[in-house]
Amino acid sequence: MVLNAYARPTTDRVVIPLGRGLVRLGATPNALTMFGLLATFVGAGIVVADYHLAGALVLAFATATDALEPEFSVPDREGWETNQEIAALYEGTGGDTAPLLPVVTLPEGESVDSPAVRADLERIEATESVYR
Repeated sequence: MVLNAYARPTTDRVVIPLGRGLVRLGATPNALTMFGLLATFVGAGIVVADYHLAGALVLAFATATDALEPEFSVPDREGWETNQEIAALYEGTGGDTAPLLPVVTLPEGESVDSPAVRADLERIEATESVYR
């Protein structure tokens, strides 16, 4: 989503602190999803009752809760910090698509400095440039 690339820095200033606060309160991603669903039903009911502006505001709020889901349970946690480093290292992650990060398991007794392993890793690294 192109808009996400432009809006993300602005929305992160609100979403990340809010997400951290929700984590401290013990909220879970599932609870947030259920809250958004219920708020959507309430907003739709308000629109059906001919209170269009109020209903639209409730629906906008309910939709905005989805913005919390990707971030809210992970700021300052290992996975979130790792994703931030990956995004910085590879100049982004492709928008809403999670980055592809290969994991290599070495044969027992081998290290990344072993000639055969080094050759294999160099071959993988050479093909990585195809995806840029």
